[in-house]
Amino acid sequence: MEVVERCEVCGSEEFTLLRVEPQKYLFYGEQVWRCECRMVFLNPRLDAGGLDRFYATEFLKHKSYHRIPGERERLAEEHFAELQGRLTGERVLEIGCGQGWLVKLFREDGRDAEGTEVHPEKRVAADVPVTACDWIPGGHWDAVLAIHVLEHLREPRRFLRELHEITEQIYIEIPAYDLARPHAGYHHSAHLWDFSREHLLRLLEEEGWEKRLELRYGRHPKWYGVLARRLKAFTTVTRAAVRKGREVNGPLGQPVREQDIGVG
Repeated sequence: MEVVERCEVCGSEEFTLLRVEPQKYLFYGEQVWRCECRMVFLNPRLDAGGLDRFYATEFLKHKSYHRIPGERERLAEEHFAELQGRLTGERVLEIGCGQGWLVKLFREDGRDAEGTEVHPEKRVAADVPVTACDWIPGGHWDAVLAIHVLEHLREPRRFLRELHEITEQIYIEIPAYDLARPHAGYHHSAHLWDFSREHLLRLLEEEGWEKRLELRYGRHPKWYGVLARRLKAFTTVTRAAVRKGREVNGPLGQPVREQDIGVG
C-alpha cells in the first residue's frame, strides 16, 4: 500500500474524507478522499506491485461486461465509428487495449495498429499484435489512444507528459464522474482517480495538449473523451528533455515552454 501525499491535479496536500467504500476485490475497505480542487481519489491505495497482482488475478473476475457476449465488440465499434475519420495518420497505438477489438477494427481499416496490455495473455481475445507493457512503449505513432486508462495510473500527469515522446495526437477517455451523483460502486482497487471533465482538460493543457474535440458516450453520459494535439510550443526539444528525465513542467499549472528550456 502507498499513501497519496498531494493532489495530482492542483498539488494540494489538504484532503477531506468523502466516504469509505465497502471491501471490494481485494482485502481492504477503500477510503475515498476529495481535494479542495474537487478531485476525488483513493487514499491509501495499492502500490505498483499490488496493482500488478490485482490485474493478474482479481480484476477480470469482477468486470461483468467481459461476460456479456458481444459487449466489448459493440463498444469497440462505437469508438471506431467516432474516431475513424478523425484520427490522422496510419500508425495507431492503443494503450490498455483490453481484448483488442478496437485495434482489430483499425487494422481491418488498413491502419498499422497495435495495442499494449498489462497482462495480454489473460485479456486479449482478438487476433492482433499486443505487447505486454504497463506504461508507454517506445517507437513513434501517428495517434495514441488511452481509453479508460488514466484513472488506473498512479502518475497520470507524468503519463500525459511522456506521451509527447511517441506521438503528437492522442485520444484520452475517462468515466464521466459527476460530483452531484457520485458513482455508487465506481471505486475499486484499480480505479485510483475520479477525473471530471474540468480536471482532464486542465491536465491536458498543462501537459502540452490542445483539445480538438470532445466526445461523450452512453447515457448520462457514462464516458467522456478528448481528442487532442500537441501544443506547438512543445517541440522536439521538450521531448528530448523528457527522455533525459529532466523536469520540463516546473510548478504545477506552469508549463515550461521552449524558450524556458533552451535549444542546443
